[in-house]
Amino acid sequence: MVGVAGQPHNFIIDTSLVIILNLQSIITSWVSSMSDNEVLNVEKSKMLNELFVSRMVGQQDTDITTSPGLFVRILRTGASGSVLRSVTEHIPKLIVVEAVGSDTTNFAKLVRKKHLSGKQTEELNDLTALWKELRVFFNWDEALVNDWIKSSLPALDGETPEALMGSQYGRDAVRGILDIMRYGEFA
Repeated sequence: MVGVAGQPHNFIIDTSLVIILNLQSIITSWVSSMSDNEVLNVEKSKMLNELFVSRMVGQQDTDITTSPGLFVRILRTGASGSVLRSVTEHIPKLIVVEAVGSDTTNFAKLVRKKHLSGKQTEELNDLTALWKELRVFFNWDEALVNDWIKSSLPALDGETPEALMGSQYGRDAVRGILDIMRYGEFA
């Protein structure tokens, strides 16, 4: 029996097996060359990325937030910069870059970073948590959330939530307005 390009099937299978074994060997040597600390940091970064993305798509948060001390240590290791791509699919890019203390011209560099700083990761954690609160309040309707954050609100002295969400103080103010709306305290 003849396979691709006139080669026997067993030749193709043997070649594929050699390629797979070589890749497995490369990956194994790469992982074994990493220190235990590096492996742990990669795992922590992966957990943070999963947490931030879960908040964007409406999945239940992972259990890494159950121990405050552990969670703070995980935040300090830094999330992968690549998570910013997923986050900006939902949260406006300008809000995200302002929250992590950067600007749009440096966004591509941030995305390529192996680990964001602890401070950037903490800001991203708070921003994604607020975004989830907004999505829950607006029944997971992202269009409504985007319309609302672009609206000038008298309760914010005419500012838009979008203009404030890049800072911790602004996010706290938006949370305060959200709480008032949640409990029907607006006249």
